[in-house]
Amino acid sequence: MPGEASQGIYRGQCAGNRAPAAGTRFRDRPRRPEKSIEDRKSFPESVSIGPLCPGAVADLEVEVDARAAAEHLARSLTFRTVSPPPPTPHDSSAFRALHDHFAGTYPEHHAALERETVSGLSFLYAWEGADPRLPPAVLMGHLDVVPVTPGVVNFRILPGETVETVRERKIRVIDDDRIEVEIYDAARDPSPVSDTDSPAFRLVDRTLRDVVPGDGLVVAPYLVFGGTDATHYGDRSRSVCRLLPVRVEAGDLGRVHGTDERISVEGFGMAVRYFHRLLRNLEEL
Repeated sequence: MPGEASQGIYRGQCAGNRAPAAGTRFRDRPRRPEKSIEDRKSFPESVSIGPLCPGAVADLEVEVDARAAAEHLARSLTFRTVSPPPPTPHDSSAFRALHDHFAGTYPEHHAALERETVSGLSFLYAWEGADPRLPPAVLMGHLDVVPVTPGVVNFRILPGETVETVRERKIRVIDDDRIEVEIYDAARDPSPVSDTDSPAFRLVDRTLRDVVPGDGLVVAPYLVFGGTDATHYGDRSRSVCRLLPVRVEAGDLGRVHGTDERISVEGFGMAVRYFHRLLRNLEEL
């Protein structure tokens, strides 16, 4: 997470005499109140933002402690934040325990950013930039996992197909009147194809090249086989990008969503560097 200089993840050196706009803004203004205070006691009331050095953002060199970052992630994975399908209720205590873990692990983040509770168990953090006239950027991630539902077949639908065309084909393939095929409540048509000529895609391209230097890097679009929350923004923007900024080896592909799924410590460190650089590059949009 950005700004956690005292947590052992980021160690930076500054150059120049210009202060980073976003960091200066948070340092100079009081902490914003939370819009939902149902679990406010879990969060620190006041925490020093830490050393915001007077170097320009463009000149800030950040070294990532990949092992410390991976240890934070490993601890987060011990919380059983499972989202079962309706009508089975959630175990809200696991989510709230994860919230407390985030607050204790990243106190400066929670002290500096405005936090809004969404649907009781999710958070929306707002980091105000120096120019409020610019359009916002949204970075999203999951807090939960979804268990397998017996008797439900999960189809990953290609662009150009629909839920109904998949249902019709399934009926033809089964060819048995004794079996009834129903559409699951959460089924949805494929998301729109994102625009690869958009400023957002060029931002992803630039950021990847910053993190993985070299002439041999090819940044190209591909089809995401899984479902993501980005689908809810497809009718609002043609610049919705889905990205896993981790180096994936051939042996890793068979473990995705399976037994012994994992990434390397170095790969996770690369992801942290990528998102840190992405936040710095957002001014290009």
